Amino acid sequence: MFWDNVSGFYDLVETVYNGKVYRGLGKRVAEEIGPDDVVLECACGTGAISRYIAPKCRLLVATDFSVG
Repeated sequence: MFWDNVSGFYDLVETVYNGKVYRGLGKRVAEEIGPDDVVLECACGTGAISRYIAPKCRLLVATDFSVG
């Protein structure tokens, strides 16, 4: 699958090129989550936003179609 083959490169490019947006979005979404919340994140990709959500909630289930 295409995304499995490029996921590592995608993370590198997004961190360098678009990192400010990902960090800002992750932090903003995390502000809406409480310690008792159970969160389902669909199409999480490589987890760029998931890493901000996970410490804030009771349980995070993050899923993506692509393994990578």
